[in-house]
Amino acid sequence: MAKSEAEGGEQSDDKKNGSKKDKKNKKSGQERRAFAKPGALARSIKISAERDERRAKNPNAPVDRYGNDAAPKVVAVVGPRRSGKSTLIRSLVRHYTRRKVGEILGPMTMVSGKKRRLTFIEVSDDLSSIIDAAKVADLIVCVIDAHYGFEMETFEMLNIAAAHGMPNVMGVLTHLDKFRDGKQVTKVKKRLKSRFWAELYDGAKLFYFSGLTTHEDYLSREVLNLSRFISVTKYKIVRWRSEHPYVLADRVEDMTDPSVGRTEDRTVAAFGYVRGSSLRLVSGSWALHVAGLGDLRARKVDVLPDPCPPAQGGYDHPSAEVKKRKIGDKDRILYAPMSGEVDGIMYDKDAVYINLPDASVRFSERAEGGNEDDETGDPADRGDREGEDMVRDLQKVEVGMDELKKQQRMSILPGGAPVASGRFFDHNGEDDDSVEESEEEDSDNSQGLSDEDEKVDRTPSVSDSDEEEKEEDEEETSGEDDAEVRWKELQLNRAKRKQWTQLGLARYIYGSEAAANDEQVEKNAEEEKEEDEGHFFTKKSTDAEVDDDGDVSRVLILATDWSRDEHACSELKQRRFATGSGIDGDEGEGDEVYGDFQDMETGEKFGNGAGEDDSQGSESVSELDEDELQKRREEKKKQFDAEYEDMKTDTQAKPHENVQQVDHERRLLNEKRTDLLSGVDEATRQAIEGILPGRYVRVELENVPVEFIQHFNPRYPVILGGLQRGDEKKMLIRSRVKRHRWKRGVLKSHDPIVMSIGWRRYQTAPVYSIEDQNKRQRFLKYTPEHMHCYATFWGFPAPPSTGLVACQSLGRSIKGFRVGAMGTVTDVDVQFNIVKKLKLIGEPFVVHRNTAFIKKMFNSELEVSKFVGASLRTVSGIRGTIKKALRPGASDSTPCPPGAFRATFEDKLLRSDLVFLRAWVPVDPKEYCSVATTLLEAKLGTRDETKSWRMRTTRELREAKELPIPTNTDSLYKPIERETRRFNPLQIPKKLEEALPYASRPKQMKKKNPAKRHNPDRAVIMEAEERKEYHLMQMIGTVKNERVQRRKAAAKERLAKKRKDLAKEEEKHRMGETKRRKQRYVAEGLKQKRERENGS
Repeated sequence: MAKSEAEGGEQSDDKKNGSKKDKKNKKSGQERRAFAKPGALARSIKISAERDERRAKNPNAPVDRYGNDAAPKVVAVVGPRRSGKSTLIRSLVRHYTRRKVGEILGPMTMVSGKKRRLTFIEVSDDLSSIIDAAKVADLIVCVIDAHYGFEMETFEMLNIAAAHGMPNVMGVLTHLDKFRDGKQVTKVKKRLKSRFWAELYDGAKLFYFSGLTTHEDYLSREVLNLSRFISVTKYKIVRWRSEHPYVLADRVEDMTDPSVGRTEDRTVAAFGYVRGSSLRLVSGSWALHVAGLGDLRARKVDVLPDPCPPAQGGYDHPSAEVKKRKIGDKDRILYAPMSGEVDGIMYDKDAVYINLPDASVRFSERAEGGNEDDETGDPADRGDREGEDMVRDLQKVEVGMDELKKQQRMSILPGGAPVASGRFFDHNGEDDDSVEESEEEDSDNSQGLSDEDEKVDRTPSVSDSDEEEKEEDEEETSGEDDAEVRWKELQLNRAKRKQWTQLGLARYIYGSEAAANDEQVEKNAEEEKEEDEGHFFTKKSTDAEVDDDGDVSRVLILATDWSRDEHACSELKQRRFATGSGIDGDEGEGDEVYGDFQDMETGEKFGNGAGEDDSQGSESVSELDEDELQKRREEKKKQFDAEYEDMKTDTQAKPHENVQQVDHERRLLNEKRTDLLSGVDEATRQAIEGILPGRYVRVELENVPVEFIQHFNPRYPVILGGLQRGDEKKMLIRSRVKRHRWKRGVLKSHDPIVMSIGWRRYQTAPVYSIEDQNKRQRFLKYTPEHMHCYATFWGFPAPPSTGLVACQSLGRSIKGFRVGAMGTVTDVDVQFNIVKKLKLIGEPFVVHRNTAFIKKMFNSELEVSKFVGASLRTVSGIRGTIKKALRPGASDSTPCPPGAFRATFEDKLLRSDLVFLRAWVPVDPKEYCSVATTLLEAKLGTRDETKSWRMRTTRELREAKELPIPTNTDSLYKPIERETRRFNPLQIPKKLEEALPYASRPKQMKKKNPAKRHNPDRAVIMEAEERKEYHLMQMIGTVKNERVQRRKAAAKERLAKKRKDLAKEEEKHRMGETKRRKQRYVAEGLKQKRERENGS
């Protein structure tokens, strides 16, 4: 039965698979194209083109020239307080290193893969820490409290990171265990994910951490998912970091001499990995900028062994060339010097402590008062502890290793006297490498000596007897010169007895004159054979050694003192450094070696046979050479034409092909540079290209303020940014900025603001401007609401396209969103032209035809002289020009006030005219730049408005001193009061009036008296009939009014009742509509369910 079911299952699977294949085959060929949707081909072409564009590389993009994983990647964990940052780092550390850590302080570097390492830093909610972390982080992990929602710190970090290069960003939702309802958790996840995507991009990775375990860690599966995404992340290359070196200090140590006073500047050593580009000397010194401290000079920079090498690879790891399939526990290294005790090692400001628990220490020496019954106890027990006794004996060493090294003895030659290693130390106690090397060469080459020579060779310099040592001590104390002469004589005598010396392949290079004779070769070979009988290892003879010419790698020479014989030195130079076979002074042999040669371009011959007039032979050779020359010229021309055609086709290639070509050329240049520097020693290479990224260095800083050590807090990152030539000069910087949409209020010109550009943070006073159509920079008093503008300020230079962030303060004194503006640097120069409008009003006080004297426009003659030649205009449109300032007393009739001037106009002015001057005056930014020294504060970012480095705004000063805002009466808006102008009546002469026609004559008619009307104040006496009629009309009116009031009251009651009924009807209809909606939803759900069941 089971078999039949299994077979039936297999048949059903085969049937399903077959049906899928049949469906695929049905839609193949023309049939598939016939049923294709309209526009599918165009869409497929568009998709493939977009895919090619996405895969294509930008040739101008920054390039990582030093490898993809030279230094550990920095992962910044950001979030508000009590959001779970420390717990997340502890969980990741436990996942990567299998270790538990306590408090998270400072950077924590760990091995995350075979060739990958990570450095985790916890970023506090302080704005300075957020800015510094955004500049160095390769990956930002935003921790979000799902129970509370998004906070301002998260959005501030994202905006600051976007301005400084925008590294990779991931999100982690924590505290989801505080929701009891599963539907509510789903809604919160959906809402926060949509908001996170809106801030970044659609598809941004967001992880969900449901809760904590009993060990106060996140669930292992959730941590594993996050770690996998971190391990496969492709990190972006930020242009600023790829062009500037920087060091994220993971340890800071005070190296000041104890004799220096406590209040004086300190010498601080910072340790960390070099990242970015190579760290080089700038103008002969190490120029660095410590973010939050200022520009400093490093006394020296030393490259140290990597404290956390990768499991496979690394510049000083012993397993660099060993491939591993997986990471062992011993390779899971954790380096966190600031986070207290890790693996029993704790780093202090000036010391390193190693904690060895008693349970993990073996063979420790017993205390003095312990139980010492080893000798009196049972012999059987002592035999069981024999190994322990041997180890304890090794611990009882009273002499240092250097002393033991001097006392060691060894026999260099078989059967020879032992040699003390202390003999190889000079008078100062230092090793003499030259003596050791010469002794080793003697021991290697002395195997070919005879027994007699060996006995004679045992000079007192290599003896070990007590008397010989005393003689040598006396010789050494006799004088340093005598010792050197004696040492040279001993070495020369020893070298004369050696009849063999190793020369390599000198015979092939320098000719056969340097070879030894055959008889001496055979004789020495026999002696060497007899000497080797007493050795463990003997040289195996080969047929190549029995050649007629002897061993080509050995030459017989006599040892001589080359420094004393000039003839011997010259002969040595000819033998060793002369090329060819002419080492004996035969000058003619060089031409025979090279022979004749001919210039391929001109056909001219050189050499011994160049000037010979051999009749037929020379002619035939010259004719043959001409033919070959012509052939080579044709081949070169063909090759040039082919290369030219290839170059033309390359220019017409696709854009991504050109990008690939640029990438290939860049890769070839990098390989060429690597090959050229591969043969250079480490010191020279470091001097050429600097300290490469990935090296662990120790930077010793000088003249560090003492407050840095006193108020040092490992929670805040310490970044040492490398400076380039010219970065320390202050210049004018123009940038294109935009006020952030969440910033309350607008930014005002000349108000101090903190700028973050490059590695620096400093306060400056920018001037805002906007560009007109004629390329004129017009001054703005305030930043626009929703537009970009230009900000010109005094600061340190930065290359164009460098991102910047502006904020009013680095502390928490400002409530709300702290990022004020964002933008990029556009230009750096010593001067920028920014102008603003100037409108001045004057009045004429003397008018002479087209000339007039103007007053109340300027206050002095100096002001007038600056505007000579400026254009003027009156209210009526008459144009004029300023000519010259007036001196007091220039006008006899009226006095000249100060600032009066003479001007000419197109037409005559009136005394009542107003004269306007519209001009553009330059606006210069203030030369103010104060570097932020936040690392010198006692408590970072709490009350930075009182710090000396920061200048407060006028508003902050008024709030602190509770001063009212001063009011200027001239700036207040007042109602405009215009007096009514009264004109005199028109007076026409009588003669002119008589001459005018009747229609044009003025008609002056006298006003007629109005008709006499009834005076209402006068009393009226009615008769009896009139009184009856009046009373009747009053009664009728009263009845009418009462009837109207009754009708209005009834209508009001009916309206109120109607409204009440309508409200009841609406409530009834609403309740029924809700019920009907529920029924409709249920019916639609059942219908969809039936459709899904039928479809499946």
